[in-house]
Amino acid sequence: MNLLRSEIIGRPVGALEEKAKVGTARDIVVNPEDGRVLALVIRTGFLGQGYKVVDWQDVRAVEKSGVVVGTVEQMLAPEEMVRVDQLIKDGFQLVGLPVITTGGHKIGRVNNFCFDSDTGRLSQLYVRSILGPNRIIGMSSVVRVESRKVVVRNTETKCRAKAELRPASNT
Repeated sequence: MNLLRSEIIGRPVGALEEKAKVGTARDIVVNPEDGRVLALVIRTGFLGQGYKVVDWQDVRAVEKSGVVVGTVEQMLAPEEMVRVDQLIKDGFQLVGLPVITTGGHKIGRVNNFCFDSDTGRLSQLYVRSILGPNRIIGMSSVVRVESRKVVVRNTETKCRAKAELRPASNT
């Protein structure tokens, strides 16, 4: 099943084994090198001041009511997942990165992404532009993701109407 990042962030997270809410989905960590979702970041604590990470493979379900992980024991301190910790410390965020073509033309910024819930592979980037059209870009058109930008092929970007960039309803 394909999921949008925006459909996950802010949802409650529950642990199946403990049958309890354990936090709120805060972010999704993506590996820029292979375009795969690595982990879910969960806001925890009394006032949501702390956070833990869960390997994406340990996310059991994403439903209307929230995100389900197997057990609280799968929620780790970021430093226990070396690659995730490094990306967080480096401040890497896919959402917000500028998107440019191989010819150097800036087409907007990533404002959402779609990925396969089973494999964690990104399938599309949603790019918002202030002056030009908003776009949905298939990952086959992405040349590379760098720490400060996403580079796409010149000719393979699709324009979409603004309304189509909203997450699909689960109803």
